Amino acid sequence: MKKLLLTVAMVMLACGAYAQTEGNGLQSEDVKGFQWGVAFRAEYVNYINGHYATNISAGYRINRGNYVGVQSGFAFKGSTYIDADPGRYEYRGVPLLADYIHYFPLGKAKSHSFYAGSELGFLFAHYYEGFGATVDREKQTFVRNTTPVTRTYPYIGVKTGLDFKLGDCLHLQIGTMMSYFGFGAAAGITF
Repeated sequence: MKKLLLTVAMVMLACGAYAQTEGNGLQSEDVKGFQWGVAFRAEYVNYINGHYATNISAGYRINRGNYVGVQSGFAFKGSTYIDADPGRYEYRGVPLLADYIHYFPLGKAKSHSFYAGSELGFLFAHYYEGFGATVDREKQTFVRNTTPVTRTYPYIGVKTGLDFKLGDCLHLQIGTMMSYFGFGAAAGITF
């Protein structure tokens, strides 16, 4: 993991801070350079249990079609009730993901794109209480664990959506995703 982070840092330092559009002096068919963005994500396992995250991504746009980067941010899951368990399964966490996106330019101007991508990494989650509740069969009750617990979950997912050019270096991305945690949606901006 340290080698991956060091490699990404070296790529970011070695490249110029170019935007992803032709406003940076590059020809429109030669879009490349540093790219970063912010997104809000909501993923659901079912209608009750939600996982939300605000992520920052940074990486390198290799060419018009390919982007490679990393994502991190703040993930949280609100209070939920599992079956009859009155315990809360609430956590705050940090996702750390490798990110790949392929852009498919649309129309003659090719300023908007359809995108497809994948993410791979880990979610480091800290449960405040309620994780690991057990059932007392004799009393037919749940025994809640009130001790904080930290867990690391593998994360793998695929995503697809639309990238709309709003200005010289501003893009709006709206998409859907399927992951180890379930399905969801994301909206964000990239520069």
